[in-house]
Amino acid sequence: MNLLKKILKENPIVYVTRDLERASGISLDTSGYFVVANYSDFAQSKIQNRANILLIKKERILDTWELLGEQEVIDFINKIEGCVLVFKNTAQIERICAKQSWSLLNPSAKLANDMEGKISQIDFFKKFKKNFLDYKISKIKDIVWQGQEFILQFNSSHTGSGTLIMKNAEDLEKLQNKFPNRLARVADFISGPVFTSNNVVNRDRVLLSNISYQITGLRPFTNSRFATIGNDWGVVSKILEKEKILEYRQIVLEIGEYLCAKGWRGLFGIDIILDSENDKLKIIEINARQPASTVYESELQDGVRNLVPSTQDKINIFTSHLLSLSEINFNNDLMEIQNGSQIILRKDSNKNINLEKIIPLLEELGCSVIVYDNEKENSDLLRIQSKESIVVGHNVFSELGERIREVLNSNF
Repeated sequence: MNLLKKILKENPIVYVTRDLERASGISLDTSGYFVVANYSDFAQSKIQNRANILLIKKERILDTWELLGEQEVIDFINKIEGCVLVFKNTAQIERICAKQSWSLLNPSAKLANDMEGKISQIDFFKKFKKNFLDYKISKIKDIVWQGQEFILQFNSSHTGSGTLIMKNAEDLEKLQNKFPNRLARVADFISGPVFTSNNVVNRDRVLLSNISYQITGLRPFTNSRFATIGNDWGVVSKILEKEKILEYRQIVLEIGEYLCAKGWRGLFGIDIILDSENDKLKIIEINARQPASTVYESELQDGVRNLVPSTQDKINIFTSHLLSLSEINFNNDLMEIQNGSQIILRKDSNKNINLEKIIPLLEELGCSVIVYDNEKENSDLLRIQSKESIVVGHNVFSELGERIREVLNSNF
């Protein structure tokens, strides 16, 4: 962390993001670290009149590229004369930064798109074909129903929103009538637990962080079967055998080394499923950006380091992300964690939820709660975090998880 403070003193960073929470992986008091985000009650409660944080209050939540176009934001960045960092780079963001002569820390948008696109990803990572699910690329009109359900994905999606399951010929026919010439990738439906990890590519090494179990599609948190709704770091060793954990880490290491050679720097996420039928690990997808669980993992890492004096030289995943984007070599290892979880309640317009009643009840369970002002269907509404596990197995809630679910079910 001392190295990061030194770097920020010489080269300040301005993190521009929709949600302040995404930028909170290090202390917001860190000298040389600045944040621009949308105004929200949560964000306002965190800034405490800090001059290094600018909140933009509009009638709606602005996307990152829109924030970058606000004159107040332009003046703020120009005054600091620092580098710009965003959650996920796009060509539009690159054009804005180039126009303003701002240095953008993120890897190129083209590289990110090639890595993360559901279709382009297959070609980009073709040398790892054996590690991926057996995906096929086809125009939707050319897909033939084979008598069993399968997974269909468009090139762009987020947290499972672009993943569809074709249950019968009628489902496929409806999609073919609507998007006959759209390309999609398809794969047989595979059941089993999914695991994810946040990892960092530095210019001279790959840092593998903690593996978490990915909580997906459980009610009442979402109505979408494939929506990612949380992570549990404490349950992994109960589901994955040691040999599988080692195999998982080897897959990630090889992917990271490949990305390093391609010029990638900073965070990337990887989702891997354990096929329940043949007991094999298969890559579902790779995310070319800061995964959503990064900040809470960093908080958990800091909590452990503060309690264990012998780990003071270890750093959190967010710190390693900032150092790697700045092309700084460092010898620090990442902090290991053994527990902790978070779960997201996604917006459902068919449900009325009393937040004023629910939040105190969740806090009584020892959870912290982040409230979002998102308006889109299935977007984040509440992020519920605990230092304990909320699941004890694949799709099985712990006692705490059940109590959280009961609080929500009883207040819809």
